[in-house]
Amino acid sequence: MKPEWRRYASVGIYIAILAALAAGILYFLRRDFDIYLQLSLAAVVIGLAAFVLLDPDRTREFFSGRQARYGSNALVILIAGLGIVVVVNYLAYTYNQRWDLTEDRLNSLSDSTIEVLQSLPEPVAVRAFYEQRTDSASAIEILEQFREASNGNFDYEIVDPEVDPFVANAAGVTQSRQLALTMGDNQEVIDFPSEVAITEALVRLMSGERNVYFLIGHGEASISGQDGRAMAQLAGILETRNYSVGEVNLLSGNAMPEDADLLVIAGPQVPLVDSEIELIDEFLQNGGAAVFMEDPTLFLDGLDGENDTLAAYLEEAWGITLVNDLVLDYSGGNQSISVTYAYGFTQHPIVETLSAVPAFPIARSVEVSGEVTGISQQPIVFSDPNAAYGETDFEALLDETGNTPFEPDEATELIGPALMVVAESFDTDARIVVIGDSDFARDDNFTFQSNGNLLVNAIDWASEQENLIDLNPNTPTARFLPPPQPTVLRTIQFFSICLIPGSMIVVGVVVWWRRRQRG
Repeated sequence: MKPEWRRYASVGIYIAILAALAAGILYFLRRDFDIYLQLSLAAVVIGLAAFVLLDPDRTREFFSGRQARYGSNALVILIAGLGIVVVVNYLAYTYNQRWDLTEDRLNSLSDSTIEVLQSLPEPVAVRAFYEQRTDSASAIEILEQFREASNGNFDYEIVDPEVDPFVANAAGVTQSRQLALTMGDNQEVIDFPSEVAITEALVRLMSGERNVYFLIGHGEASISGQDGRAMAQLAGILETRNYSVGEVNLLSGNAMPEDADLLVIAGPQVPLVDSEIELIDEFLQNGGAAVFMEDPTLFLDGLDGENDTLAAYLEEAWGITLVNDLVLDYSGGNQSISVTYAYGFTQHPIVETLSAVPAFPIARSVEVSGEVTGISQQPIVFSDPNAAYGETDFEALLDETGNTPFEPDEATELIGPALMVVAESFDTDARIVVIGDSDFARDDNFTFQSNGNLLVNAIDWASEQENLIDLNPNTPTARFLPPPQPTVLRTIQFFSICLIPGSMIVVGVVVWWRRRQRG
């Protein structure tokens, strides 16, 4: 080897060191043996090989001299230390144990949740749907707690819906961060991984199937139609949430199904007859549940404000008025004034998990007409108070120009905010939800904004599936640190800013002076 080449041998060592650092950083950040990590490791080998080839004498001296002897001792100590670390990690992995040292057990599941997990009759499999770009650390943390407390009856996996869209569709997942819990043939889908949501889903899985019937015979939305006017997507989502979905014709059957838990009436085009109203009232008086959706009569040929028997029943029995109007929304972002975007919510389980505001394509307003004995009334969704109102002059809407200015009649028309959704519960345990639109949840609009989630949540609440157990997760105790008195504060400042640093300076000066005197 030419002597002048030896000067470049150190470059190989520098390249190897830098490449080793790069490899370590890449593995720490990516946790994947990808092409970049492989190239970095290859650069390490090339750098070391270049050093050996360019300066073989120094290499020979390194392995045979005193440095080699001391280096071998250090290598033995390093290997022993790594061995201890490996053994400790193996034991920790094999005999996994968690200790929650917080006073309020903030990192532990509540006793109610543990009781539910220990009573699972069969294993539960959870698929958490997270895209690769979405942080799933919090979901993994809570799911890991459930898995460790389940005695082997709870397991989970993270699924990327963009990589496996068929799996997401089969599970009825419509958005990221949803979880699909499966036990046997039953499945529940929740919108966010929290202890309360997961535990309630487990309770619903153990409680069995709920039966939802959609009323037919009056031009209502079909649950099996193929056009955009159907509610097939809603039916599919309900089936993934452990509901049994069917249709009922009260005209021909003259009775509610005995196993019915909830009735959905989605946009009737003609009036219901009195016998049907009586069956619905009897069903609710016996503790049943219902979700009513009625469209503005302006676009219905067989229904108007005079013959709407269902609206009359809701007003008389439940104190809810379906106003015979059309809500117009003049918000700046609306492409059509007939599309009303939700603007305000009250605190209620139906809307607390919505990720976006629902949009009602053609809606009528709802009014709570007053207190009714034994009924709790809960207005939920409102329109923009400054840009929406209920138009009752239908002739003006149907003029040739189609240009309807924002000119509400204060004497006869509702000036925002218009109430769009109201929920009520009766002392017989009956629950109803009334919505002034059915188009928002049909297949054409089901996945727009949070339309579908709003109706699914309404069905969950009406069938009393939103809070099956009295679950109180562990919460931190509020602690307050009172500010110190001025005298105490000045004392702390004196010690920390003056006394301690000053003492160090004095000691340093004394030591310096003594050394100088010895000097």
